[in-house]
Amino acid sequence: MKSALVMLSGGMDSATALTLAAKTHKTTAVFFDYGQAAADFELTAARQVCRQIGVPLEVVDISGLKRFFLGITPEPVIAMGFRGGMHANCPHGLFGIASTYCVSAEIDLLVTGMQSDDTRGLIDVKGYLTNWAQGIRGLQQTSFDFEFPLIDMSKTEVIALGNQLNVPFEVTRSCSASTTTHCGQCSACLERKAAFQTAGIQDPTSYLA
Repeated sequence: MKSALVMLSGGMDSATALTLAAKTHKTTAVFFDYGQAAADFELTAARQVCRQIGVPLEVVDISGLKRFFLGITPEPVIAMGFRGGMHANCPHGLFGIASTYCVSAEIDLLVTGMQSDDTRGLIDVKGYLTNWAQGIRGLQQTSFDFEFPLIDMSKTEVIALGNQLNVPFEVTRSCSASTTTHCGQCSACLERKAAFQTAGIQDPTSYLA
């Protein structure tokens, strides 16, 4: 059985990727606190997801990087995402830390829950991840590879798949606001609401608005 490290944000996509990986691989999840506003709420969600699925969780605190990235854009946000992409949950730096851990711990696969909406505005994400893994294997003797099972799926399709897999969506976190309950108004909340509605699946989330 191959081993896998799943990058878990606490959201629905990565929770679905984690559930898939746990069915076929010896799986560990990793959560990165890089100073994002909702880090504590996201970590709470990630822990609850891992407990329900039954996999261990590693937590990496790199929140000190927040001050390095603030000010790159005029808004007080952490500019750590792919430039030109829609979201900031899979920056190059986090891939570097996670892949280094995989090689050091002899973990075969680094799994990302990126889905098609995350790749909008980007060029050949599959090639990028494939080349990254090939570069590591060319540098040292390792079986390391990337796995990206959701990359061709929309968020609506991910929700439909997760529903079939009994992913605990009720404990996941999408909201980017620093509120205990999903705010219901940020772009992530609006996407979450719309995806459940389009999928025809009851949204188990509590929203402030």
